[in-house]
Amino acid sequence: MKRLRAAANGMQIGAEWLTSALLLATSVVIGWQVFAGKVLGSRPSWSEEIGRFGMIWFGLIGAAIALRQGAHIGVTFFADRLPRVARRVVDHLVSAATLAFAGFFVYFGALVVRQFMHETSAGARIPMGLVYIAIPLAGLLMALFVLLPQEHPETSGAPQEADG
Repeated sequence: MKRLRAAANGMQIGAEWLTSALLLATSVVIGWQVFAGKVLGSRPSWSEEIGRFGMIWFGLIGAAIALRQGAHIGVTFFADRLPRVARRVVDHLVSAATLAFAGFFVYFGALVVRQFMHETSAGARIPMGLVYIAIPLAGLLMALFVLLPQEHPETSGAPQEADG
């Protein structure tokens, strides 16, 4: 299990580097688009699309990272008031629903990729399947991250501090 968790940690680090690079590249492309439009008087035909595609990838992969870090918004008002056993059941149901959602992303995302791999974008002339492959990739990461969550001090057997 330690090796699997280490692999998931490595995938998270890789995803974090990927999203950082995507955000940087998207910022450069959009900056170039603004500069070219305002200063040179003509924007490149590919820049708006590439910026949009970068943000799609950034958002989907970033959502998987946020899931692993527990950074998504969670409505816990009612769950926090449940007894400990019932709260664990609710947590498992939420994990199962998230895993089903990730499976939906993988399955239907793969169908979309296959359907649009031979279509090219209007400005950048790249296969749209390359844009849409972020959907099943994010689903795979989400599934992995649900199955192998980060260890937190309260769940890793570390002693708890008393409230006080």
